[in-house]
Amino acid sequence: MKNEINEKVLTSWLNMTTAINNDKMTSSLPFNEAMVCRYLYQHASEHVIASQLCEWLGMQKSQMNRTIMNMEKKNLIHRVRNEEDRRQIFLVLNDEMMEIYRKQHKHILRIIDAICDELGEEKSNEVAGLFEQVAMIAKEVID
Repeated sequence: MKNEINEKVLTSWLNMTTAINNDKMTSSLPFNEAMVCRYLYQHASEHVIASQLCEWLGMQKSQMNRTIMNMEKKNLIHRVRNEEDRRQIFLVLNDEMMEIYRKQHKHILRIIDAICDELGEEKSNEVAGLFEQVAMIAKEVID
């Protein structure tokens, strides 16, 4: 019985991650770049450093460095040295390039809107809570 449930959860998980990670959801930006944009967008009033992004995305520092370099080449972000602690470098979204992220974000929200409309408010809140709980447990188990 437990094995059957585990397989069902795994299948659902794979179906969801495949749907989220497909090119249609992140057509204008690679997935990691879109996630970095999202974090920087949501934390625009804060001083964000690369290690925060690594922790949030669960990425290796080397992979994050490649992502940041690619984003700099595209002029999506720039680095700002901390004037108080010159060793620390903050990452900031370039305002003029934010249209790329905003457009993609708007596209994803239309998909989420359709899902939530179909599920209704109560189930949508339930799903959000379950996703958060699953993500937290998965993180604990993996770490």
